[in-house]
Parts: sequence; structure tokens; C-alpha cells
Amino acid sequence: MWIGSGTDIDDHKRAEHDQRLVAELSERLIASPTYRDMLHAVAEFLVPAIADLCVIDDVDPNGSVHRLEVVFADPGKQRELGEPARRFAPQPGWQTPQDKVLATGKAVLLANISERGVDSIAHDEDHARFIERSSPGR
Repeated sequence: MWIGSGTDIDDHKRAEHDQRLVAELSERLIASPTYRDMLHAVAEFLVPAIADLCVIDDVDPNGSVHRLEVVFADPGKQRELGEPARRFAPQPGWQTPQDKVLATGKAVLLANISERGVDSIAHDEDHARFIERSSPGR
């Protein structure tokens, strides 16, 4: 005969994990002497903790977009695609997910991008090849 109880601790474990993430990010931000250093710390923290890629763009008062950070989880992709990613900062007239974020101020999650999806967000063939090469698992 067995007498006992079972307790689901998933919520508790998830809360502990989230608290550790926030604490670690806070430590990194405190240690960052400049705004740019803070952005870099955030990007490097998010990847690979919760994302395969983090891109941070800044919009100046004139509406020009400047790509400040590009961090890939895959070190090979970082070496190969980190600098080229800076070329693809959203430009006026591009219909990209980043353009939607900049227009609405609301985040967009792209969990998986199909071939058709790539075609719908890329502004030209070079951009489409870049998106395909930078996607996880490729």
C-alpha cells in the first residue's frame, strides 16, 4: 500500500527560472557604463536564453533606422551574418516585421518563417537569401 501525494512544481520552477533571468539581466545592466553597452548586454542576454537571434534598431528623430545590435545564438552565423545583417535595417517603404514594430510600437514574434513568409517580408533577393541563411536550423 502506498500513501502519498504528488505536487506539480512546474509553476514554481518556472517562476524561479524567470527570477534568475531577471536577476542576471539586472546585474549585466548595472555593469554597463553606457546606453550602447546596455543594449549589447540585453541582446547577448536574450540570445540564447530566449531567442536564436536578437536585432536592436534605433529610429532617429528624422525617421532613419540604425541597426545597433545583431546577436545570433549560433557563433558561425554570428561570424558569417552579423555584419551583413546591419545592411538590412528597415528602410522607408519596406514591408517587414521590423517596419510593423516601428509603426505600431508592438513586438512581433517570428517563431518560424516559411519560404512563402520569406518572400512576403524580403524586399529583394539578397534580403530573402539573408533571411533564409539566418533562420534557425539552416
